[in-house]
Amino acid sequence: MPIQIVIISTLAALVQVAALMLLIRGAMWLSGPTARNNFVYGLFTVGAMPFIHFTRAVMPRAVPDRYIPAIAFLLVFALWVALALTQQTLCARPGVQCG
Repeated sequence: MPIQIVIISTLAALVQVAALMLLIRGAMWLSGPTARNNFVYGLFTVGAMPFIHFTRAVMPRAVPDRYIPAIAFLLVFALWVALALTQQTLCARPGVQCG
C-alpha cells in the first residue's frame, strides 16, 4: 500500500475522532445544564476546543459564538468527506491494492 494512502487514511481516522467529539459534546449540551458539569463533558470539551478555536479564528465576527461549535462540526465533516474522496481516488488507480 502506498504511503500516500496510509497518510490519508490516518488523517481521515483522526478527523473522524474529532467529529465524534464535537457531535457527542453537542448531544450532551442538549441534554441540559447538569450534563455540562459532568467530567465526561469536560473531556469532550477539551478534545473539541482546538477545532472550535480554529473555527472562531476563521469566521467573521458577525457570526455569533453560539453557532461556532456547529460550524466547526460542519467544517470537520467537510474535511472528512474530502479525505475520503481523496482516499477513494488513490485506491482506484490501476495496480493499487487498498486493504
